[in-house]
Amino acid sequence: MHFALVDRAGKVVRAWRVTSGTQMALTPSALTPAIVGGQLIVQLDVSRQTGALSEHMILRLGQSGSIGKRFSLAANAVCCYDGTGASTPLRVASDGRLYQLRTDPKTGARVARYSLR
Repeated sequence: MHFALVDRAGKVVRAWRVTSGTQMALTPSALTPAIVGGQLIVQLDVSRQTGALSEHMILRLGQSGSIGKRFSLAANAVCCYDGTGASTPLRVASDGRLYQLRTDPKTGARVARYSLR
């Protein structure tokens, strides 16, 4: 999977290539990429064939081409995903944190907050 940071003139400022031994995808409801502390924040959906396991992998792509921080979120905790891309339950706010809208039939809706620093 390739990502690039492009300036206003359309010139590539930085680029990354992310590889994995598992299947990766960008889904219609993926987090809109954002810049936090000069680093690109992206979401990849990762899945394994065995047991149909899937998760949302959040990556902070460093300026030197490295992955600065990464963590995963359970794919089944995400609200409102119907496959149409009508909802984006993951967002990076102006405070530089990641917010996730989560739902559970027993506990209802809640918003989880994660530090990206």
